[in-house]
Amino acid sequence: MQKKRSLCALTNFLDQFGDKWSLLIMRDLFLYKSREYGDFLPLSVGESPSTNILATRLKHLVDLGYVSKKKHPRDGKKYIYTLTNKGKSLRPVLQTIIDWGGEHINGTYTKTLRS
Repeated sequence: MQKKRSLCALTNFLDQFGDKWSLLIMRDLFLYKSREYGDFLPLSVGESPSTNILATRLKHLVDLGYVSKKKHPRDGKKYIYTLTNKGKSLRPVLQTIIDWGGEHINGTYTKTLRS
């Protein structure tokens, strides 16, 4: 369990998702349902984290229970990442952020996240 700096829900949310890569990993898991490690490089729409950042953020999301990591059924050297029920519960939050950005930030587009 991660130590909390504050009782504020927004502070604690930002401690878990306060970097762009975590939210983009979550977005891609909503869009594609499951991914192998290499599928995240690059993330959709051309964003590309360094391999060490990607590995760190995936581990963080797995440790917090938002993402599951399972052995690939056909290649034991690979893993498949999927959203857990806890991770799926973030869909309305992320969709609201995406919709807001599409409405208020010129030159951006929106995409509907699947449950």
